Amino acid sequence: MNIKIMKIYENITEKDFPKYLKNLGYSCKKIKYSNHKSIEKSLRANFNCSKGMPDFYVYNKKEKFLCEFKSLIDSWQPHQIEWAMNNSNIPLTLALVLPEKDRKDLNEKNNILIIDTESEEENKRIERLHKIQNKILISYVHKHPEIINKELFRNFESEKESYFGMIPLEVSKKWKEVKNKLRNENHFNK
Repeated sequence: MNIKIMKIYENITEKDFPKYLKNLGYSCKKIKYSNHKSIEKSLRANFNCSKGMPDFYVYNKKEKFLCEFKSLIDSWQPHQIEWAMNNSNIPLTLALVLPEKDRKDLNEKNNILIIDTESEEENKRIERLHKIQNKILISYVHKHPEIINKELFRNFESEKESYFGMIPLEVSKKWKEVKNKLRNENHFNK
């Protein structure tokens, strides 16, 4: 996955960023839950409107992309990196304000950040395995609702139905069977 890096050679804040972009010939909208569907339509691509989502939608006649702005006192957080990896179909730029000592060549081209695709594929594989495991657990909970609030507890922080707590032995056995079957069918390398 490639992420474009926009180097900013002025000490600006997120509040100043739209004006900075306007001077470069771009329009800019702050991304909100209320406008993300219209942005998806403009990009012709869907993305998760969730924690880690970039700050801005940036566009002009030639380009359209989402942009995460980082000031001198900010850094890219793990949940933002995870969002980027889970939405790799979306054009993304990371706008970085550079410290004074790094503001060498104002004509320097923007760089590209490359996130290790092997790692990305491994994360996708693990995510698929977790989804399968969660489906097995949910199926068990629906058949045995009496274990809720005793062995298992509903995770209300998750948008989807999920549980945490003591995983029943029957679920663990079923999970191992499915994992071995997938491994034997070569769905997963590991």
